[in-house]
Amino acid sequence: MALSNAYTQTLFEGGTQVKHPGPLLANATIWGGTLAMNDGGKIKPYTGAGVAGGATFLGYPVSTVKETTGSDFTPPASRPFLFKRGCPFICAAKGGDAPTASGIGGPVAMYDNFTAQATLTSGYTQAVLIEVRSDGSLVVQLP
Repeated sequence: MALSNAYTQTLFEGGTQVKHPGPLLANATIWGGTLAMNDGGKIKPYTGAGVAGGATFLGYPVSTVKETTGSDFTPPASRPFLFKRGCPFICAAKGGDAPTASGIGGPVAMYDNFTAQATLTSGYTQAVLIEVRSDGSLVVQLP
């Protein structure tokens, strides 16, 4: 299920910080701790279908970025949008296609901005399942 509010991810050392100069798509909100993509140069909330259609995976912002004026927003060159990847990411499991503990160490597909699925849909960003938590949430290693 796509998340429509910020989620405070546990920050781990390591990983990569991706810098994107923008713009952020008009009226878009990338909630802190949820995934984003670069679609034709514009930052949008992540969807597996979007990436399968040619967008690229960015990672997640630590804090929410929001465009409220109705126009694409490009920040000053000295303050690009920052996204974290190459690190653990806590997310939900897709109902009806939830990764299980038997798949730990193997690939999962990122379905939307906060959901992983067991089925490896062609073109979706793949991550490695590293934990299935007792509350049903997952920890995956982002590429």
